[in-house]
Amino acid sequence: MPRQFYFLRIIEDLPKRIRQCKAMHLMASLLLLIYGLQYLLLEELSWIYVLALIPPPLLIIFMTIFKKNFVADPANNRIFRILEAGFLLMGSMHFLQNNQVVPALLFGFASLLTAGLLWMESRIFGEQFIDFSEEGVSIQLALQDKKIPWSQIHNILIRNHYLSIVFSDGQAQQYLIRNHYNDDELILFFSFCREKIEAA
Repeated sequence: MPRQFYFLRIIEDLPKRIRQCKAMHLMASLLLLIYGLQYLLLEELSWIYVLALIPPPLLIIFMTIFKKNFVADPANNRIFRILEAGFLLMGSMHFLQNNQVVPALLFGFASLLTAGLLWMESRIFGEQFIDFSEEGVSIQLALQDKKIPWSQIHNILIRNHYLSIVFSDGQAQQYLIRNHYNDDELILFFSFCREKIEAA
């Protein structure tokens, strides 16, 4: 009998998370545009800075608005976030060197926020699994993995693509899953769960 089973989680609020992700891309891009446009106002126009700072946020804005699920791809989103965080940090350092404390703090905070979103969105838009092993159940969530020992579990149920974990205190948690096991494999899975619950 296999000693480990897993199910792929389906993120039910993924469209909402994609909209939030797009909004944060637009916010970061607008800040970058503001930073880049200041170089157009200099007496001695610096084309190197203009060409380096204005096209990237315009591209991000275009892809975010007109390419529906472009940012939902973890690789695409990662590239955008790294680009945004780097340029925002550069803007923060620039304002700090010019003794403009408030813009420096704003851009620095936006850079840190963008870097945090990079880590969190990599988990959200990547595949998340529910693992059943000898130690217990591990559920991958947006911010961290949730680990549940077998001693806290009363029963495991699967109905209509929902996996339910019933706890010893009567509470339950449900997760929408993609079930890739056939009937025989599910019998082995439930047998494994029953064995671990009874032994805990």
